Amino acid sequence: MKKRHSQHRAETDSAAPAGLAPLLVAAGYVNIDLVARVPALPGGDQRVSADRIWRLLGGMAANAACAAARVGPPWAVQSELITFVGDDMDSDWALAEVERLGVGIGWSVRRPGASVPRCLILVEPNGQRAIVSEPILFDDEQIARRVTAEPPGQRPCLLHVDGYRVPHALPTLHKAVSAGWRVSVDMDGMESAWRTEAGLARLAQQFHVVFANRNAVHAIWPGVLTPDDSSPGALKCCRLLQRMLAGSPLPGGAVIVTLGADGALVVPREGTAAHVAAVDVAPVDTTGAGDIFAGTFLAFWLHGMDPISAAQHASVAAGLSTKGFGAQGHLPTAAEIQEATLPAVVELH
Repeated sequence: MKKRHSQHRAETDSAAPAGLAPLLVAAGYVNIDLVARVPALPGGDQRVSADRIWRLLGGMAANAACAAARVGPPWAVQSELITFVGDDMDSDWALAEVERLGVGIGWSVRRPGASVPRCLILVEPNGQRAIVSEPILFDDEQIARRVTAEPPGQRPCLLHVDGYRVPHALPTLHKAVSAGWRVSVDMDGMESAWRTEAGLARLAQQFHVVFANRNAVHAIWPGVLTPDDSSPGALKCCRLLQRMLAGSPLPGGAVIVTLGADGALVVPREGTAAHVAAVDVAPVDTTGAGDIFAGTFLAFWLHGMDPISAAQHASVAAGLSTKGFGAQGHLPTAAEIQEATLPAVVELH
């Protein structure tokens, strides 16, 4: 293992031409999050008083899309959201918030008589939380319609989906790749059949970028990752992922394992794997930090930055996002990210 100095390396020559922003289309959940700050999570038949309850914007796909849109110049992307809501006032509010944050909603669908999914989040003083969410009624054909509407031209175009879209959206995503789109997925929300070694191997071969968290890796390889991010388990995890990526027909990209306060493991399709440290912050609420990491990573990566450098910037954004309540308590800009000290990188050989 060796430390690597911070640097901005271009992964490929596929960055957008000057003046033409890359396109990021996120498909999946938008939620109204009801966030309660509690002294401790209640047990069975217990009641707890919250000192405050907020109504906030959330949802995996919406969080990632808003994070990417918020980055801005010189790493600006055109960000869009494909989601399904209703025709009530809550749906009006949710879509208006998404649009206010710079995300296009032209491909989002309103269903008469329906509403936007809601999510209950209880947050402890240390930022840890418990979550209860409603399902979304999603039609994957809407992704296909978006792909067909605009074949990629000179600029990079990417479809990012939450784990709930797998496996139903896979045929559409395969067609998108054939048409020149890049694709990424967050494993959170994925069916248990995909949270296996065989499932992850398929994802690594079919998606340019795969985001997994510690829980997903633990389900696949119990005991491999420990809280000590420099442990032999981290190196073993990276080597297992490198084998999965070998022979992939897709160029560039990476599998990224987010580890919360322990940073992230980045396993590029080409090059050396690395551990990227987390930034040192006192978290208020960690809800959505993984989504903010994903959206920020994709914004920088679509501009041609290599995966490890993009993960350093995403780590800063994810850390800063935990300083506010809710999944989008704070969405950092490129200026804020670049003002911060990028976290350390240790290459894993």
